[in-house]
Amino acid sequence: MQMASPRIAIFVLAVICTALVVIGCVSTWAKQAGVSYKGTDANAGKSTLVAAIIALAFLALATWKRWRWAAIVAAIPAAIAGTIAAYRLADIANFVGGSGDATAGWGIWVATIAGIALFVLCLVHAFLPSAAVAAAPAAPPPAP
Repeated sequence: MQMASPRIAIFVLAVICTALVVIGCVSTWAKQAGVSYKGTDANAGKSTLVAAIIALAFLALATWKRWRWAAIVAAIPAAIAGTIAAYRLADIANFVGGSGDATAGWGIWVATIAGIALFVLCLVHAFLPSAAVAAAPAAPPPAP
């Protein structure tokens, strides 16, 4: 039984992270006075969602075409997704219009953690060593 390539394993984890970003973005990012706000109620959630999907598309290219540059490019939108979500988490009051009594919902936590994990996976994928090329067999020793 052959073991899966590390690139494929990283890609599968990236798919899971991207799914978690999407779930987080369509879920509760903030609560205020009994009202819940989804990430996609604002541009920040939509941008986070789109950036994660773009990162996954580039990582798919990097996985199946073995293009290291595509994994490096994938890290850029992944970093954007993680950064937007983390910024909104840190400044949740401005997400709901500057209200001081707003609290962070579970969706923004999921989107933030998964976005950062997606970024890390893109970097790990980019810096995986290339498959070693098998050396040519050595010539047999001369007969005595």
